[in-house]
Amino acid sequence: MNPSQMKVLRQILCAGFIDQVAVRADLVSKNKSGQKYENTRGVAYKVVGVSDETFIHPSSSMFGGAPPDWIVFSEVVRTSRVWLRSE
Repeated sequence: MNPSQMKVLRQILCAGFIDQVAVRADLVSKNKSGQKYENTRGVAYKVVGVSDETFIHPSSSMFGGAPPDWIVFSEVVRTSRVWLRSE
């Protein structure tokens, strides 16, 4: 897939799941840190309609890698933290 096709695919996913899109919290904060992360552990995300910070669930395939700027998730799980999961 070329970069143009990937961009269109991302736009389609975000449009289709508009209420299930999260953005990394440091990218929307007023004091953008521009910090580079090695993995997703402890990296907060903002979700429309959820007032608490959310995090990628440890069972997710994205958990061990570098955190993406945006994610599309399937459910919100509330335990000791608020987690974003994708099945």
